[in-house]
Amino acid sequence: MQAEFKWGSRSNVAAHTKPVRRARNRRSGTGLFAAALCDSYDESSDVEEMCDDIKAQLKGETPDLAVVFASRPNYSHFENILPTLHDQLGPNVLIGCSGSGVIGAGLELETGPGLSVLAATCDTDDIHPFAFTDKQACGKDATPESLADAIGVNPEEYEDGLMLVFVDPLTVSTEYALSMLDSAFPTVMKVGALVSGGHEYGENRMFFGEDVRHHGAVGLLMKRDFAADAIISGSEIPVGESMVITKAIRNEIHRLDDHTPLKMLEDVFVNADPLHQLHMTKTLVVGLESGDVSMDPDYVMRNIMSMDQESGAMMIGDLVEEGQSLRFHIRDGDLASQRLKQNISKRASHVRDHGQRIDALLCFNSVARGTRMFEEAHHDAEVIAEHFGNIPIAGFFSNGEIASKRGGFSLLGEEEFSTRVMGYSDTLVTIRDLGRESIGGS
Repeated sequence: MQAEFKWGSRSNVAAHTKPVRRARNRRSGTGLFAAALCDSYDESSDVEEMCDDIKAQLKGETPDLAVVFASRPNYSHFENILPTLHDQLGPNVLIGCSGSGVIGAGLELETGPGLSVLAATCDTDDIHPFAFTDKQACGKDATPESLADAIGVNPEEYEDGLMLVFVDPLTVSTEYALSMLDSAFPTVMKVGALVSGGHEYGENRMFFGEDVRHHGAVGLLMKRDFAADAIISGSEIPVGESMVITKAIRNEIHRLDDHTPLKMLEDVFVNADPLHQLHMTKTLVVGLESGDVSMDPDYVMRNIMSMDQESGAMMIGDLVEEGQSLRFHIRDGDLASQRLKQNISKRASHVRDHGQRIDALLCFNSVARGTRMFEEAHHDAEVIAEHFGNIPIAGFFSNGEIASKRGGFSLLGEEEFSTRVMGYSDTLVTIRDLGRESIGGS
């Protein structure tokens, strides 16, 4: 997916995991970028060491912006993070969230505590942090206009801008909220991810300035000084043919091509080769056709939540409409690796061929990837580092990856964006500071 976003080392990571990798310092007339990764935040001293690393990369300058990801399990120790970051770094703007694991510096910390921070010195006058609740985005009285008011901006001031957003799926009706954001900010490109780590209402965390929030969503709105390209790499292989949903209520599908989903699935299984049959017993998902989308994948993947053995109905993790196309898929690690390498290589070649550069990266990786998909640890992070080198990077393992496409996943005006939650993907957001280009930066 190609879409147009200002924003890089690790510290404190146990020596036995990987040799130290430091992100290359980047200075220009408009910004300096830094990132760090550590494997503990239990004590303030752990976070202080990370801050020292970031300040060293910034040559002693104070970052204006910080994007922070922290992994569970020690939610009680999250309170150490923000006060120390504000005391040691003093960013004007800070947002972030919890994740089931964090990513940075060629590493994926999938278990235990972890902290990944991307920081930048920049002009924050054109960056607006925001937060909203489910009621403000999805309540019975909510409108696009009232949501824009809750976010606190005039949408016209951010036309053709960029939105970075983190949504807690346990407390926000995600798809509805994203649709409302599209209506309120139709010409704004949106990227981000669903917060992860928690399992019950209120367990996830979002960081907003000095506050740790237990519900809602947080984000940034940025004007035209930034550009982003989203590289979305899936892991799915279609099995069987595409079918049309002919009867459904909300997320419950009763008929596919006028037959029960259970019967259609049984037919697909019987006609699949033995290897695909094995995968179907372990990694079966459904793909909802996303329309005319020039990206990989052409379907958005959703979980099969249940299959009623009596009625043959199937419940999936998304709302559906009658007439919508659906196709069963299986997830495959070899294909996931191949697609990621191809997509990143293509993007890296495009950057070189057009004389561009990448200033920083954000990585939102499905919780179904990592060692759940690959035999070796740090697979995706190492592929990214191999192709992009020491560019500052931060990210986390998410419950879904947010991306939008100009022209939409359905028939919209060509200048409008439609935003969806991708499933089981590695979504890599490459960030460019357009201000550097305007002054001839490199």
